[in-house]
Amino acid sequence: MSSDNTSSTYNKSTGQYHSVKGTAVETIGNMTGLESWQKSGKEEHAAGEAEYKAAQAHEYVDGATDLGSLSAAVPLYNSEISPPELRGTVVSIQQFSIVTGICISFWFIVGKVVPDMLNVFKYGTYLFFLMFMLMGIAFAYWVLPETFGKSLEEMDLAFGSGEGQEDLARMERILVALETKDKEHPRKSDASETKGEV
Repeated sequence: MSSDNTSSTYNKSTGQYHSVKGTAVETIGNMTGLESWQKSGKEEHAAGEAEYKAAQAHEYVDGATDLGSLSAAVPLYNSEISPPELRGTVVSIQQFSIVTGICISFWFIVGKVVPDMLNVFKYGTYLFFLMFMLMGIAFAYWVLPETFGKSLEEMDLAFGSGEGQEDLARMERILVALETKDKEHPRKSDASETKGEV
């Protein structure tokens, strides 16, 4: 058996190579009756499989780390670093990517699960999905507040938040303050207009 996998990094290609080579050597040993070939082939096959699985596990860890880093870095870039004229576009692209990923994973799960459900439950599979659809409709009808034709401030009240009303009251106070300031200290353009009227 060759011992060139002593390096600390694992490689799927070399793992597959040693696995296939070990199987071939073991098969030749079985056909010829040479026990040394059988033993070395079996050992090389096992080492190749172990290297392949270790490389695959390493890729999973790397993928999870990269995905975790990107999950934090991309929204940070979108909201804080990207130029203001591009910010809406990049945030939209990110949200579209998230929704697309959720839909693809949902379709994958449904594609894997539904055939087995049809084999086991027959028409009960359709009743299963119907039950969830009816629960969703009931939740939307009786739990979620109606927002059609309401302003943002009214929607805030519907969802139990008073921030919109506070903002509205603050804007009214600012408008009143500006109007009283204009009456006390008229601008030059206003003063010239009133002179022209007299």
